[in-house]
Amino acid sequence: MNPAANPRIVRASSETTELSNITGRLLFPTLHQGPWLPLKLLAESATRGPCAPDLHTHVSEEVILYVLAGGLAEVDPTGGRIESGEGSVRIHASGEEFLHDVVPLPGRLTRWVSLVLSLPKGSTPVSSPSRVFPPSSPKEVAPGAFARALVGGAAEARSQLGAEISSLEFRDRGTVSLDVPSERRAVVYVTEGRGTILGERVRDGDGILTEGVGTLEVEAEPGFRGILVTVAPPAF
Repeated sequence: MNPAANPRIVRASSETTELSNITGRLLFPTLHQGPWLPLKLLAESATRGPCAPDLHTHVSEEVILYVLAGGLAEVDPTGGRIESGEGSVRIHASGEEFLHDVVPLPGRLTRWVSLVLSLPKGSTPVSSPSRVFPPSSPKEVAPGAFARALVGGAAEARSQLGAEISSLEFRDRGTVSLDVPSERRAVVYVTEGRGTILGERVRDGDGILTEGVGTLEVEAEPGFRGILVTVAPPAF
């Protein structure tokens, strides 16, 4: 895909967060980096638990959780629980008020990435119950580099906003070129390791936010892991 006439490339560094016994990294929104709409929030959390549920509300939002390690249980106001294991994706949309929290399963360190997307204003979003989707098989996209579809594309999970999410892992040093439709915004968030994206040096906790860039070139060492999110920008 050809890039737009005025592509945008932003390098962002996450801020460390602490809440009870949960530590994490917030890529946006922060004082230094606003949301990349319709992506309102991208955060990574880690804990060994146990954690008591702290219910919070979502309205007109789509919430996607990707479990990097360990396992999560989603808790609702009735005490119901939906569990998801390592590599899985949980997704739901909240047209009306949706109250929940996620807590780690006991026994090991749990890490997960949370994404919150804003559903269009003035529309009537379809509320969907939480669903858990198992991990898909990885595909070698370049020598030593593997991608796994999480949402959209070859994945079973689907986003109401048409967001597509995939994981990226380097098992050997190498370079991979990722095609992104130039009319979509993209975020690459690094969960582990070091590398270079579009000439910008990044490490775990960093992200590259783009718009109008047709190809994302990623060069990395073994052990690099990250996620790629693409979605159409909102119509202002």
